Amino acid sequence: MIPDHTVRGLKFPSRAQGTPTDNTNRLIQPTPETLSFNPELHLQLEIPAYIQSIHGTRVEYPLPSTTSKLGSTLAFSAPFRVLSTEGVAAFRTIITNNAQHAGSNNRQPKSIRGIGYRSKFIRDFNYSKEVLSHLAGITGKALHPHDMGMNFSQINFGQIGNNEKVDVWHIDSVPYVMVLLLSDATDMVGGKLQVAKISDPTKALEIIYKKGELPSNLIDEVNCKYYCCVM
Repeated sequence: MIPDHTVRGLKFPSRAQGTPTDNTNRLIQPTPETLSFNPELHLQLEIPAYIQSIHGTRVEYPLPSTTSKLGSTLAFSAPFRVLSTEGVAAFRTIITNNAQHAGSNNRQPKSIRGIGYRSKFIRDFNYSKEVLSHLAGITGKALHPHDMGMNFSQINFGQIGNNEKVDVWHIDSVPYVMVLLLSDATDMVGGKLQVAKISDPTKALEIIYKKGELPSNLIDEVNCKYYCCVM
């Protein structure tokens, strides 16, 4: 049984509470959309084959629940399906309709931030009880979407023939991250999710800064295919 929240998370900020600006310094505006999120149509929740712990062992789903303030023992999950075929198509449509808002930064060559302010479908997906309950079985913790709206479903792009990485080695500023792949990676060369097998993030970054990369024996690779991983 997954524990309940100690403190309830916030609702998504309303426009009256303040709307951030985009990469052109203009207030983010909603993008007109005809799609409505329907968990029965757009979700196909499947359990991961295993959950990798921070101790290097593998456990089965669901992860034993914990109320520890230190978090759970989750390192990352095996790939598992979240979206149905209709869900994948809906996400792709929304991304296409918002592609003009993509920008770049010193980490990602192309990404969309703040899409939660533009798409009600994205907001409803993030707050879906079905999704949150399923993810709680992977972390052993009651979960809630990030309270900063700009962090809702950031879209990172990888482009065929482009040798640039979709993202670089980094430490996330949140306890748990769901990585959802919307491209078919069956015959893809590269594109796998890499996870450092080092429990001390400071040590991992020191190696990367010194050598420019982590040695292969300190890397776990996960091929998410059309699926999702949680870490």
